[in-house]
Amino acid sequence: MLIYKEGVTPEQENKDRAACNEWAIQQSGFDPSAIFAAQQAGVRTRTIFEVAGAMDIATGGADPRWGSGAFGGATTSADKRRLAELYNAYLRAGALCLEGRGYAVAR
Repeated sequence: MLIYKEGVTPEQENKDRAACNEWAIQQSGFDPSAIFAAQQAGVRTRTIFEVAGAMDIATGGADPRWGSGAFGGATTSADKRRLAELYNAYLRAGALCLEGRGYAVAR
């Protein structure tokens, strides 16, 4: 998510992002901290499934959170759709929060 607000300091932007992250988690019931960790590690995060697959490969299949390209134990198409919906709800909530704080937001 790209955000911009004229005149805001990097420190204030980080505070606003953190506050909106917490709010989005509360609103959506989804915490994408694993996705953030993958982004920080330089993993391409176009979708949560690519992240999960990359994490599964990176851990050599040893971490059950990523099992066989799944995310958080999701193995069926229905599970993956549900997680995609939760992730989209999280992104929408975060965008609304940041827009409410005066940021221009692009996904």
